[in-house]
Amino acid sequence: MKSYGLAGSVAEEVFNGIRTVVAFNGQDMEVKRYEEKLRMSKKVGIKKGITSGIGGGILWFITYSCYAIAFSYGVRLVIWSRESGDDLYTPAILIIVSSNFFAIVFELENFF
Repeated sequence: MKSYGLAGSVAEEVFNGIRTVVAFNGQDMEVKRYEEKLRMSKKVGIKKGITSGIGGGILWFITYSCYAIAFSYGVRLVIWSRESGDDLYTPAILIIVSSNFFAIVFELENFF
């Protein structure tokens, strides 16, 4: 944030003296000064973006893995229920439980 402030002060200084900068053809020098002040922010921004991307990827991998496990186990319960002859687990029950499970996982994602 400090580098943004320094870059902002350079930009403000240039805008206040824009006639002088143009008169002495100092645009390129001022652009270099501005870029130099933002160099640290660029490095931090790249690191933050990479970390955020990896973290988001891991979060979505865990989420979809939980969904896959829930559906596969639910389908096994439905098949087992049909083979045993009782109708304890049906596809309708699977959808109801899965939708509740998805709602819980979604709320947990929003919590963190």
